[in-house]
Order: sequence, then C-alpha cells, then structure tokens
Amino acid sequence: MNEATRRVLHDLKALTESRKQMEKAGLLSPQELSRKICIEEQMKFEIAECLRKAQEKADEKKRENEKVIGQLTYRLERKIREMNRLKEEEEYMEEVDKRYEARLNKEREEKMKNGLEIIKIDQLEDWNVDGKIEKNETKSKAKKGRKKNKSKSKSNKNIEKNLESLSL
Repeated sequence: MNEATRRVLHDLKALTESRKQMEKAGLLSPQELSRKICIEEQMKFEIAECLRKAQEKADEKKRENEKVIGQLTYRLERKIREMNRLKEEEEYMEEVDKRYEARLNKEREEKMKNGLEIIKIDQLEDWNVDGKIEKNETKSKAKKGRKKNKSKSKSNKNIEKNLESLSL
C-alpha cells in the first residue's frame, strides 16, 4: 500500500471510532447515524476500489515485465543457439581441415616414398658391371641412338656382304 492509502485508512478508522463514541454518548440522531455509516461504507468501497486498481496496475506491470523478460530470454537463447551452431560449424571445418592436411601429408609421404623407390630402382639399373653408374639417355635419345645403330648395323652388314662377294 502506498502512503496516501494508509492515510485514508487511518482517517476512516478515526472517523469510525468517533462515530462509535458519539453513538454511545447518544449525541447522534438515527438519521445522522445512518448518514455517517453511509459515508464510512462509501469510503471503504473507494479504498477497496483504489487497492484493486493498484493491484491490477501492479499485476499488469508484472505481466509486462515477464513478457519483456520472456522476449529477452528468447532472444538470448536464439543467440546462444546461433553461437553454438557457428561453433559447431567452426569445429567441423577445423576437423575437415585436419583431415585434409593429414591426407595431403600422407600423399606427400607416399610420393616421397615412391620417389625414393624410383630413385633407388634407377640407381640399381644404372650400375654397370664395373660398379660405376652410367648416365642413361632419355627415351627419345635412346630411340634415336637405336635407330642410328640399326641403320649403321644394316650398312655394316651390307658392306660386309659386299666385301665377301668381292673377295670371292
């Protein structure tokens, strides 16, 4: 209750007590007594009405506050859900990046391992009988060399045949 309501209740109480004292003393006529009782009843009704309105205002304010709190809570929960979703996406992306890096590293290791194996095989193929490494020609040069050797060998064979036929 606010201070004004307390004062009115205090005044009503004082008025009721003074009426009762006057009634005991026999100073009031029945019409004055009924008029004073009506005034007291009217004051009680008005006080009750004021208290009811004050309670309604308090309840309305409470509902508004609860509504605002509910809206803020909903917004905060939505933001938290959004932040959690973003965090999960970020964690997922980090996990994908880690898996990608691991796969790349594995592929690099395999390539390096295969490259070392190829180098070892090439080195083993390059060893000649004396234990020295010879320089191999590229495929195209090797093909050219073979073609020259073939043509030389044919011409050498022709020359040998010609020499044999002459010597006969």
